[in-house]
Amino acid sequence: MKAPELSVLVISFNTRNLTLSCIEGFYDDATAAGWEVIVVDNGSSDGTADAVADRFPAARVVRSQRNLGYAGGSNLGLRMARGEVIVLLNSDVFVPPQVWPFTPNTMASSPQRFSGCS
Repeated sequence: MKAPELSVLVISFNTRNLTLSCIEGFYDDATAAGWEVIVVDNGSSDGTADAVADRFPAARVVRSQRNLGYAGGSNLGLRMARGEVIVLLNSDVFVPPQVWPFTPNTMASSPQRFSGCS
């Protein structure tokens, strides 16, 4: 199976409504483009993981038994991501929809402008 062009990772801990709003902003475009959506739930007690799984069936929900922190949750999601380009989002981030179509090509063509490793 060919790797998706883009993996979007959302890291969440007890931010159910913010997480749903964050994903809502890109989910339709992401699934239409064949991108991978991964949500790492850091042991939330507010029903985040179930709400995401119910509302966004194409998203892969990774359920940690405890709060690993942002770095730990990111590392857990990164180990599962298959995209050629990976975007990490905190659950309170909203990316304007007009940005997403340009994200994979821009990041791949100018890796020195973005944080991370290649």
